[in-house]
Amino acid sequence: MSALVVTFLVVASTFGAVLLALATPRKAWLRARIAPHVPARPTRTTTRIAASRRLHAAIIAHLEARLVRTAAWRRIERLLDCAGVAVEAGDFVCIAGGAAVAGAILPALAGASGVVSLLGLCVGAAAPFVYLRRRARRRARAFEEQLPDVLQTLAASLAAGHGFSFALEGVADDAPEPVSGEFRRVLAEARLGRPIEDALAGLAERTGSRDFEFVLTAFALQRETGSSLATLLELAAETTRERQSFARRLRVLTAMGRTSAYVLAIFPFVVALLISLLDPAYMQPLWTARIGKLLIAVAIGMTAIGSLFLRKIVSLKADA
Repeated sequence: MSALVVTFLVVASTFGAVLLALATPRKAWLRARIAPHVPARPTRTTTRIAASRRLHAAIIAHLEARLVRTAAWRRIERLLDCAGVAVEAGDFVCIAGGAAVAGAILPALAGASGVVSLLGLCVGAAAPFVYLRRRARRRARAFEEQLPDVLQTLAASLAAGHGFSFALEGVADDAPEPVSGEFRRVLAEARLGRPIEDALAGLAERTGSRDFEFVLTAFALQRETGSSLATLLELAAETTRERQSFARRLRVLTAMGRTSAYVLAIFPFVVALLISLLDPAYMQPLWTARIGKLLIAVAIGMTAIGSLFLRKIVSLKADA
């Protein structure tokens, strides 16, 4: 009985294999066999992707050829560098242009007037730059907050007998971002032949840290006078920590003034929006009449000027 079952299974397996071989087209079988050894034929999707990439590369090359020597292009590159964004300046200009077009088209599709579309164009073009500036400012603030601990670590490493390059490598390996990334870049530039002083000066320029600029000045003086670098770094860490404490106290004392400035700048627009929602007919002449549009422009200009004055009043400099 068992021999009969085994025979039946063998016959059934053989029959199934024959049916599977007959059901598979020979061309498909040959194509599957030779596919690993020949380049794949481009499909319609891959062709479109390749064409879009070539068009994008051509646009970027054209922008760089026209604008690479301008001051605005260099400012964009510096802003991207300070923000730590791994995007080329040409790509960022394309992103800003796309945001501007989207900001102009969306209000037009919603049936808004040309003034609103123009405002959307300006907002869309400015939004990427505002994001970059906020990111660069946040990155610089994080660097300054970590700077006293970094200086203390460097001083401890030098006091233990290690060299300055070894101390920088320890900070680059153990410190959190953005300090570790910045010091890794300093070490990479030094390995490529750039003097360590110039690499550190580039770090200070990217982060905009006044405290680190003072440290570099003290470091340059130490190289000329020959004093103890570990002691100098300990003193710089203590001084930086005290300066940051004083700056935090200033921000606390001026917090009420900044809040008042924000409220006074936003309040007129909030009131206009609420009145427009509650009684649209009451605000209709302000949006449609020529004198109403002129009044809106004057109100926006006066609000901007007042906000700048209030900002100057409450923005005290800790390093002044």
